[in-house]
Amino acid sequence: MRWLTLLFILLPATAWSSIGTISEFSGSGVLERDSNTIDGAVDVGVQSMDTAVTAKGRMRIDFIDDTRVDITEHSRLIIDEF
Repeated sequence: MRWLTLLFILLPATAWSSIGTISEFSGSGVLERDSNTIDGAVDVGVQSMDTAVTAKGRMRIDFIDDTRVDITEHSRLIIDEF
């Protein structure tokens, strides 16, 4: 049990926290996180290692460092490093 506690202490805070949010959304799109699919919507939190996928939709992600990404229709963006 001690090693599990140590693992949680050593993991960076960004492993659980949002690094940005979806600030604009229209049409259809999702965030893929681990093996889960999260419906795209304004104010949904984005985490490191998420994949933003649009079909007939668009989304804008605003990151905490003031970077902005606009994703157009039929796109896939892997957020692998922040």
